[in-house]
Amino acid sequence: MKTKPTQNSGRTANLRPFKKGQSGNPGGRPKTAKLAELVRDYLDEKTGGKTHLRQVLEWLKKHKPEVLLYFAYGKPVAMVDMQTESQTTVVGLSDEILERLREYAKQL
Repeated sequence: MKTKPTQNSGRTANLRPFKKGQSGNPGGRPKTAKLAELVRDYLDEKTGGKTHLRQVLEWLKKHKPEVLLYFAYGKPVAMVDMQTESQTTVVGLSDEILERLREYAKQL
């Protein structure tokens, strides 16, 4: 059975394909960072009958509700005014044609 040449053909002479059923990434995806794990553990702990996560969410609801909206729906898109005045110099056209072009541009 002939195989199609790949993009890297010729540059990978010393590489061999994986054996059938063998993973190219036997260790799997890297484990979550230790800090993230510690933060999740902390947020799951209870104090005063509420988890730390619940306390943070209630504080955000009271003091910074926009942060909750950003997480739920994403940050709003900022509108930018792109209307600007610019002038372009065209070389090689007669003054008459340039004037006609300027008049046309004013109509836009």
